[in-house]
Amino acid sequence: MRRPHSPVLGRYGCEIANGGPLREDLILLAVLFGAVAIVGAILSSMGGTADASAIASMCLGAVALTYPVMSWLDLVSAPLLVPLFPGT
Repeated sequence: MRRPHSPVLGRYGCEIANGGPLREDLILLAVLFGAVAIVGAILSSMGGTADASAIASMCLGAVALTYPVMSWLDLVSAPLLVPLFPGT
């Protein structure tokens, strides 16, 4: 498997992609923060009208939950290697 060119990100990226302990910790952290954001948005909107902060936290919570869902469905299997500057 190819590693990213960055020495720091390459090591962590390979550990996450190969199912290491860092991947499980990242999934748990994303679930926790996503759930807290969604529950906080629901609770803050129950007091009255849902303002922009409640809508933003609901959207950010949903985005935070996409990585755990994709990893549980085995859609994330390797680091995404996208060159920032093609041709270099």
